[in-house]
Amino acid sequence: MTMFLTLDLPEAAPRWASSGTNAKKPPLGPQISGLTPTLNKMPIEWQNWILKINYEWARRVVSPILMNWRGETNLGSTGVIYAVAFHPGVGRWVVADNGGNTRTSVDGEAWAAGTGLGGSVPIASNGAIDTTRYIFPKSADLVYNTTGTGAWTTIASATMGGSGAVNAIGTKYPDSDFTLVCRGIGASLSVRRATTGITGVWTGSTVQPPTVPASSFARSLLHIGGAVWLLLVGNTTAPEAVLYRSLDDGGSWSIVTGMSFPAASTGPNHIAYNQDDSRLVIVGSVSLSGSIEHIAYSDDLGDTWTTATINKNGVGSSTALYRVYYCGGSTWIAVATALSISLNITVYVSTDNGENWRVSDIHSAVASTAEVIGCDGRKLIGFGDTANYIRTDAI
Repeated sequence: MTMFLTLDLPEAAPRWASSGTNAKKPPLGPQISGLTPTLNKMPIEWQNWILKINYEWARRVVSPILMNWRGETNLGSTGVIYAVAFHPGVGRWVVADNGGNTRTSVDGEAWAAGTGLGGSVPIASNGAIDTTRYIFPKSADLVYNTTGTGAWTTIASATMGGSGAVNAIGTKYPDSDFTLVCRGIGASLSVRRATTGITGVWTGSTVQPPTVPASSFARSLLHIGGAVWLLLVGNTTAPEAVLYRSLDDGGSWSIVTGMSFPAASTGPNHIAYNQDDSRLVIVGSVSLSGSIEHIAYSDDLGDTWTTATINKNGVGSSTALYRVYYCGGSTWIAVATALSISLNITVYVSTDNGENWRVSDIHSAVASTAEVIGCDGRKLIGFGDTANYIRTDAI
């Protein structure tokens, strides 16, 4: 399941990476005349060469969309944006800052003040949607809105059960209104379930996630498909991080033992999933000071991992990676918590399903962090400190 609506790209890039003796460029004659009655069949080597070239061109067409970010704009909010959601059924962007103020937009370009949430949004939060609602955290409560512009209705802490701030939300949208919410930190971290929608009855996990590290909180909560979910917990001040898997819609959780970042590290910060190819990508840092970015991918839901290759293009110093997003068509982006040059967000792009990454060619000055990224299926918007944001060139 993607973290947001994917860009309007093909379901998968036409990947074809044959090389060596398996792929040979046809002579100029057949390239000009094509197949003829006397040449009515292409050698396999020619076909591999053509398919490989098509794949390489597709990567180059997709890449500029994600590499080219338009300049910084302030959307008029007074705080840092911590939650964002675009609902295709409503056709509107809604963002909320750390003071509980909202801004709305129908095109991601012009923003208007929305109705406040009536409480602050916790720092580790994210927004979500179900069939008819925008869903945002409001500290220990949830709030929802069906239009994005009217009053927000509160799902009280006592209704959900558990205790502590809401720090992750996951839904089965567009399949159903099943929702999971993570609350609290460390040993008090709990997963709450609303199987018939957030306005229905909430219950807790049958078995809470085992051995949650002290002071850790939910960083990512992913619906993979069917009854399968993944939960990543981590800590901003300690190296502990754990990946959990549930096969029964959050009723019970087990530790995924295959995840391994170096011991003296901040570990992983965020995960995302490409349902088209069943690929999981995780980002973080392999240095306790956050000085060496790290990206890895898994095709078996975290049991085994392969380290990705990062080409920084000679730009700036290494930084910890904060969030990663699948964008459709084998394309991904990741953003860093710190800046590599001046006051610029560092954006990393992959067009081969997370195996190779490079730093964006164009940097926009957006204060000091990229808190969240959103997508309406046409463009990506990255929100940073002081309510600044940048947009891709996709329309």
